[in-house]
Amino acid sequence: MTLVADFQRSSFQSLLKLPPSLKSALFGAPKCAPEGYAMDLDMHMLLSLSNVFHQADWPTLGPQKARAMMDDQGAVISRPVPTHISFHDEVLRLPGRVIRARVYRDKSLSGPLPIIVYYHGGGYVFGSLRSHHNECAHLADLTRSVVVAVDYRLSPEHAFPAAPDDGLASYLWVHERAASFGGDPARMAVAGDSAGGNLSTVICLDLKGDPRMPIFQCLIYPPTDFTRSTPSHEYFRDGFFLTRRSIDWFFDQYMPLGNLTHPRASPQFAESHKGLPPALIVTAGFDPLRDEAKVYADTLSAAGVTVTYKCFEGLFHGFFSMSMIPAAHDAFVYIADALRDALAA
Repeated sequence: MTLVADFQRSSFQSLLKLPPSLKSALFGAPKCAPEGYAMDLDMHMLLSLSNVFHQADWPTLGPQKARAMMDDQGAVISRPVPTHISFHDEVLRLPGRVIRARVYRDKSLSGPLPIIVYYHGGGYVFGSLRSHHNECAHLADLTRSVVVAVDYRLSPEHAFPAAPDDGLASYLWVHERAASFGGDPARMAVAGDSAGGNLSTVICLDLKGDPRMPIFQCLIYPPTDFTRSTPSHEYFRDGFFLTRRSIDWFFDQYMPLGNLTHPRASPQFAESHKGLPPALIVTAGFDPLRDEAKVYADTLSAAGVTVTYKCFEGLFHGFFSMSMIPAAHDAFVYIADALRDALAA
């Protein structure tokens, strides 16, 4: 962590300790959604600071600066890595490309353990093994699983379909080598936040009918319909961390040639969703992606897929990486508990 990031972390920890009345006096009343519920006070405080300092103005930063900021900020508002979690890096070499991965597990546990293949968020433009390091370590801890984080290729240098191609290749690579990680190939899940949630469900669609298909998919505020036609895209288009301007920019980097209804980009438009693995779909109440993820949950359910849908109404997009905030930590634990139960022997 850089000195600046360390200062930010310490400063925000101090703010979290303030009494609610003082937080409200400093940052005003929390925002309310059109449905009437209010944002969590600590999340409101973080959002206010982010907006003041323009920390999520990704289009202005551009890909390279955005990547550096995302990596530096990765540990600022998340809980530190537990000391009993070990990790090491692996390299998957394929014709014309290299995919890095990081393997996490509890040093005290003996295998074979369930495996979670994790795909980070970042709009397909940024995010890395570093940006989501703390989250993956905690996921390994709480789920008692091997977690394999995947560093798929990013846009605009590697536009669609590079990311889903890397996601599928890395999943199959982990499946083939599960025993070497102390894992059980019969108990594998895919999981991811935002862009990573999208990649997770695309991988399930790619492997439908294949005996190696994951037995569970965990989709954390995933984009599922690139047409952006659901009401929440208008409700939360500005001022809620993930803006319409940023989403437009991400898609311009990821899919410069359009085709927004391609099923490997927008899984909502897949020909059939029958036969997909059970799913947990988690959304945030103040997220432009909220409604399309709910529509996707309903689509899976209508196709006979077992689905658990959960909206954390007081949170906004990105909360999975904000576990220093109590409400975001509670959501993280909920997700981890669901994954652990789904992968139990």
